[in-house]
Amino acid sequence: MDSTDTRIHAPVLTGFAARVLQAGGAREADARAVADHLVAANLAGHDSHGIGLLPAYTMHIAKGLVSLDARAAVTHRHGAIVKLDAGRGWGRPAGEAAMREGAALASKLGIAAVTLANAHHLGRIGAYGE
Repeated sequence: MDSTDTRIHAPVLTGFAARVLQAGGAREADARAVADHLVAANLAGHDSHGIGLLPAYTMHIAKGLVSLDARAAVTHRHGAIVKLDAGRGWGRPAGEAAMREGAALASKLGIAAVTLANAHHLGRIGAYGE
């Protein structure tokens, strides 16, 4: 670590990021989920998908590129296939909803195929399978 580096405890950084997103209009639960996901990406060594994205995310809020009230909804079911549409909502909560749908379907049928459309950035994809 260089002497000019700054270290911030992950919970402190997560709280800060969540407050920034909430100040932009994000719901508390969504802001926390997104902030947790960003900081977790840094902790996993994937800085390209970490807290450095916070300025872009706040710009996306300001430009209306993310719908703050949207929730992922199932738009189609057929056998082991389920489609969800996030309505331009936050990627992390939408990704979690897609994973829950897929896990439930796979538990019931032994297999599942899930698609998710119209979601904001999903973040570090590896986190969903961990």
